[in-house]
Amino acid sequence: MGKKTKQKQLEILAREQKYQQIIQKGNISKNSLTVLQNIYEHKLGHSDFPQTNPFYTISLHLNRHINEKRIRERRAFYELLSTLIKNRAEKMFSDERLVSALETISHYRGRFIRELSDWRMPCHNPYRSFGHLIRYLFAEYEVATFMDNAFYSGNSVHIDWYLLVAAGKSLRKCAQLPIPLSAKGIHLFLNAPAKYKIGEALRYAQVLSLGGDEKLVAHLLATPLANPVTNEAFWETVIRFFIQNPMLDPVHIAPIIDCIKHKKFANINPEMPNFEMKGRTPASILRMVEDWHNQLNWAQKGRIGKNENEFWIKFNIPDFVHFEGKEIQGMTTENGEPVYEKTYRIIQLMSAKELQKEGQTMRHCVASYAQSCKMGNTSIWSFTLKTIDKLWEEKHLLTIELNKMRTIVQIRGKHNARADEKEMRIIQKWATQERLQLSRWI
Repeated sequence: MGKKTKQKQLEILAREQKYQQIIQKGNISKNSLTVLQNIYEHKLGHSDFPQTNPFYTISLHLNRHINEKRIRERRAFYELLSTLIKNRAEKMFSDERLVSALETISHYRGRFIRELSDWRMPCHNPYRSFGHLIRYLFAEYEVATFMDNAFYSGNSVHIDWYLLVAAGKSLRKCAQLPIPLSAKGIHLFLNAPAKYKIGEALRYAQVLSLGGDEKLVAHLLATPLANPVTNEAFWETVIRFFIQNPMLDPVHIAPIIDCIKHKKFANINPEMPNFEMKGRTPASILRMVEDWHNQLNWAQKGRIGKNENEFWIKFNIPDFVHFEGKEIQGMTTENGEPVYEKTYRIIQLMSAKELQKEGQTMRHCVASYAQSCKMGNTSIWSFTLKTIDKLWEEKHLLTIELNKMRTIVQIRGKHNARADEKEMRIIQKWATQERLQLSRWI
């Protein structure tokens, strides 16, 4: 055993012994209160706990407020945690997201309408219990479950909305919403499904109040309009256009929004700053998008080779191969691997030239992602198929966008078509293997 390994094991053992010394025999609540008090008094820090221990997370949060200016906030958070321990609500400490939300609650202690000490954990589910807790502390009137996200995000504006609703006040009169809503829209917002975040619920309420449906909402939530944006009055006219043209294939929604955003609101010299939706038809809009895609691809092609920075750093995720069918006897790849009747590949595109080629092949605007790829915010992947009956000719099936949070946020085929069930099954296998997340709006 090396010296460093042995030293590390001794440090872990010392921390565990220190932790056990502080916890004396007795019931769990008293032990937890003792541990919490020692964290508060700086006798214990996060390094004294295994990362799987709830007090590791609590220590990280509680000991952030060590300067004098935050002493009252730190004390309030400590008292909240102590009361929850006494009420046997420690299950809410098992999730860092909940601990952060509890810290946010402590900042609003002056708005409590009931005594925290009288609250009792209603069930074993920590998230349901958290929802019950904030309604007990703040609500005189019913509040929809989706609004719990105000405390999870710590967004002070959204928390103010929560408190207004909880007090039975009118959001329309008392809050300046970023998306103007009619009375019907306010009603839809306040009764939005639990699956939406607060910004998404605003868009949901707007679309349904204008006559759209949840299918359109789902497509909009996969675009930059997922949350409120600037120039909402203009974007409402775009949403009305989609509602008024229900036969428009929804796969075109995201490209249309991207195109309009580029032409009207580009940071430098927008091409069409006075662009309006009045008088536009689906055919004319789709022609505009098609022309824009061609311009992007040809413009990108013209720049290739002139800038050495057109290549970017590879995301630390390997390419993926999936075989189907029978193995071809007597044939191997260059690496000596067996060959099958069908070979699916998901390969990361590493240059502007590759993006431009992918965009031309698939007839979409993936070439516009070059800057995001160079900045490391996004990676673009090409999903292809080679079959023995096509003499191993490579067929491009899909283009996949993966963000830096390892979430697959967009999957598009030729002309922005969606992936079919079989293709999604292979992508899911890749995602499982590499521990990637799939956006719920794909």
